[in-house]
Amino acid sequence: SLHDALPICATLSARALYDLKLAGGLGTGAAAAVPFFERMLYEGVSFGEGLGGANTVRGVARFRLAGDEKLLGGIQLRADLVSTALFGKSQEWGVGLGVDAGRARQAGYPAVSAVGAAVGIRMLWQRSVLARLDVGHALRVNGSALYVAFGQIF
Repeated sequence: SLHDALPICATLSARALYDLKLAGGLGTGAAAAVPFFERMLYEGVSFGEGLGGANTVRGVARFRLAGDEKLLGGIQLRADLVSTALFGKSQEWGVGLGVDAGRARQAGYPAVSAVGAAVGIRMLWQRSVLARLDVGHALRVNGSALYVAFGQIF
């Protein structure tokens, strides 16, 4: 049942990330290279998945952008629209619209980059669990994906 119409509350969120992995700690030549599996991940307060996918560049395949140097940026507008009380529990429904961009560079190879846009539906269950359904589309490579995820993208 429809519980209450929420006053429309919108949030504009943005993020930027720069990640550089420096090789050389293990010696010279091939032994000094950043390991292949480390070129996909980005780090900070916690480890992140590679660039591409539900939490980075939506519409681009997961781990698609990899290299020793990575950049990630995104902006998203989220709006809460309506509240319901299905099964005796509260739900707050809203929408999200965002643009994500990523770039990765590996020494000796050309840089790779991608831009994705996404629109989605969001539901906050009992003010504790956020579920989202996003449709992402990669703008230059014409890839699309459907994501079911929990929590904010950022």
